[in-house]
Amino acid sequence: METGQIVRTTVNGVTSQGHGVARYHGMAIFIDGALPGDVVDAEIVFVSKKYAQGKIANIVVASPQRQEAPCPYFAACGGCIWQNAQYAAQLEYKRQIVEDAMRRIAHISIDVLPVIPSPQVFAYRNRMTWHWTSTEAQSYLSLYAASSHNFGGGISCMLAEESVRTTAAALEKIILQYTRDFCNLKHLTIRSNRQGQTIAIFTASGSLPCLSHIAPGMLQECPQLTAVWLNDGPTVSGIYGRDWRLMAGIPDFYEYFASWKFQIPPGAFLQVNSAQAHNMLQLIADWASLQGNETIWDVYGGVGLIGISLATAACRVIGVESYEPAAKQATANAALNGLDNCYFYAGKAEKLCQRLNQSQDCRPQLVIVDPPRSGCDPKVIHALCESGAKRIIYVSCNPATLARDLQVFTAQGYKIPRLQPLDMFPQTGHVETVVLLSKRNTKQHI
Repeated sequence: METGQIVRTTVNGVTSQGHGVARYHGMAIFIDGALPGDVVDAEIVFVSKKYAQGKIANIVVASPQRQEAPCPYFAACGGCIWQNAQYAAQLEYKRQIVEDAMRRIAHISIDVLPVIPSPQVFAYRNRMTWHWTSTEAQSYLSLYAASSHNFGGGISCMLAEESVRTTAAALEKIILQYTRDFCNLKHLTIRSNRQGQTIAIFTASGSLPCLSHIAPGMLQECPQLTAVWLNDGPTVSGIYGRDWRLMAGIPDFYEYFASWKFQIPPGAFLQVNSAQAHNMLQLIADWASLQGNETIWDVYGGVGLIGISLATAACRVIGVESYEPAAKQATANAALNGLDNCYFYAGKAEKLCQRLNQSQDCRPQLVIVDPPRSGCDPKVIHALCESGAKRIIYVSCNPATLARDLQVFTAQGYKIPRLQPLDMFPQTGHVETVVLLSKRNTKQHI
């Protein structure tokens, strides 16, 4: 096989990057945009000793799972990869991706349950970030195309909640009236809550002189908009800088899950699919099976979403979060909900967990761990195993790092009685997975 060659092949698998997997004379070919069941003529664009990459030159036989993508930007935008696949097929792809990661990386043979579908397959994202581009010819807010900084889609992203889209569209019109004053603008982020309220975050590389003057007018133009924030300074978390200034509106922004109320700082992490996050919290509570006498560790706890939702059914919750503002907000959220049994600490998870292990009174019966995509630090896993926790509930947004970490947990004496994927991100290759680990050699083993 060589670059430029056209090969006809049948696609029989899929990756989370949106590549169909086929074989030609025994070699794996990853074909961008192909779906299981497609028979395609693929143009080879890259060849190595172990695999090749290709692009579709012609679809000879379309997969029965294939459909017309509803978004006009689907082919260009880097946000979605499976709008061209029926939703039931997307769920099965994600189940297979999780199962494959367990087998290949963790060397664990486990029946992965069907993926819990999202309540909404479009208009589910409560947070979107658009990138500002301004040239002599034109200025606009956009999403990036795949693997580039080129235009990939506009304000009308079908994944964004309606209140997010309408707020962004209204603000873009205002910004375009003051283009020269927004030369330092990098991104516009819109966040919404389940009540349909929104906030706007202007992330800039320097000053935005006119924002303080026009921000009040933005609130008048968008009845659902409650606050306009300016974010700049050295980057400290994701795209956000160190400094936050409220330019108009009220600083308090709340989200609600069941009977719980959470104040969410503008740059804080929160699940982007609120309805599915509610389902995830219910699943975690069911698996926790709390009796009321447990100490719970909430590791990588953020603003306290999971820990606080379990607090009334437990003796106490000890939260660990590396980002100090989030840990402080978690403490405030516990007070907001009238809880006096939650304790949140800021610092590196590995150091705090090791310190907690030194006190027998702080040892947990249950650990909730919800790390970033990179997974758990090995020292964190060691500390959690040393804690003697009978059960661990691991929440992951990356099957590969989840599988890597589960291999370590199982080698340290934990078993996996339950593993449940949830579709938190329809139309994309991402999947959330909740795993229950129980410690062997204990009467409480499930």
